[in-house]
Amino acid sequence: MKMSLLSSIQGDEEEAIKTPVVGAGAVAGAVATEVLLDKISRDCSSEQLKYLESLSLLEQKVCFIAMDHLESSFDLERSSGFVSWKKGQQQA
Repeated sequence: MKMSLLSSIQGDEEEAIKTPVVGAGAVAGAVATEVLLDKISRDCSSEQLKYLESLSLLEQKVCFIAMDHLESSFDLERSSGFVSWKKGQQQA
């Protein structure tokens, strides 16, 4: 079952139940997620969003971590995964 981009970033309810929420760290994580979601919606093209939605939950989280930590050093359109996905889309 595919999850929406938003639900995959936030995690599913079952995972949230298993993960204890601990103080300010959880609040900071939620704020960081909101900031990242805002950045993705502003900066990503519809094609990039389609690519992100095609990824597994783990792959999406890896991309979001790369975007968050590497900031302007990370270019989704130049990533090997996006390039391969785009080739596959053009062949289909």
